Amino acid sequence: MVTSGERSANSTRGLHGRWLAVALSVSLSLGTASPASQDVADEGGEAVATVGDIVLSRVELERNEKRLGFFGTLDGVPADKRRARALRHLVEDTLLAAEAQRRGIEVGESTIDDALAELVQVLSGRNQSLDRMFAATGLDRESLREQARRDIAVQLLFSELLTPEEYDAVHEARHREFDGTRYRVSHIVLRPDGTGDTAALVPQAQRIRAGIVAGEITFAAAAARHSAAPSRRRGGDIGFIPRHGPFAEEFARAAFALEKGEVSEPVVSPFGVHLITVTDIDPGTAGPEKVRPAIERLARETIRSRLLEECRERMPVSLATGVEMEASGEEPADRR
Repeated sequence: MVTSGERSANSTRGLHGRWLAVALSVSLSLGTASPASQDVADEGGEAVATVGDIVLSRVELERNEKRLGFFGTLDGVPADKRRARALRHLVEDTLLAAEAQRRGIEVGESTIDDALAELVQVLSGRNQSLDRMFAATGLDRESLREQARRDIAVQLLFSELLTPEEYDAVHEARHREFDGTRYRVSHIVLRPDGTGDTAALVPQAQRIRAGIVAGEITFAAAAARHSAAPSRRRGGDIGFIPRHGPFAEEFARAAFALEKGEVSEPVVSPFGVHLITVTDIDPGTAGPEKVRPAIERLARETIRSRLLEECRERMPVSLATGVEMEASGEEPADRR
């Protein structure tokens, strides 16, 4: 069995900050892990889901929804979708905490003390306090310590799995998103008529793309013929764009997933349906250390997704009749 006190300084560097990120913007679910054989009435009502042999009750889900609401994780989520997202968080947190426990990861009391002290400071900077948080979320000091223990154990698990090879693979694939690289982009945009049915334009975009890929028409000629944007007069060219900036996230993310000369599949954004191609790349100049925090975050997201798939194989998830849960991947990445 391994305790947090036995980790190297490198493996725990920034640990409290990562726990605060989890606590303040991702989740604070309790997931009390009551076995399926236990009377869930003691937990406050009927089961809404089972994770392996762990039963999650409706009251747990309701409390988790309150916690996510307090910490802003549900901001912008439609009212009828909030509980489905809260359940996904609760289920995923339960899976990951069980995996950390299975691997024998423990967290020392001093580590929890330090993390909670940092949480108090962050709340104070937001004109909040632990007491106000307890009143709004249903947490108390004992349950908060237990949640911190679980979340930090999961973060330690991620630190173990974030090998140099894992980091290098993500850096190779994604460094251009953070080192100042700019892509010169051309696009074709199809916009809906008065019906506003953007999805209906996807098949048309697919046909246009097929003609370009087959060499029947150039991208520039297709833009001049089909695009609804002023850039059609320039063959669709909109110049150099950064990964993070004024363009819709859907558009920029798709553009930076391309290699020079590739044509994207249809991309739906708030402005219509796009076909995108990259005509030039202006390499960024930011060094490895400057991009390391962002690459580590992406690597942890990759590890998290992979680990959840593995956990679901060992601990199948089932929902009670009539209960809905948001599918993984529906939540925008910048809200995770």
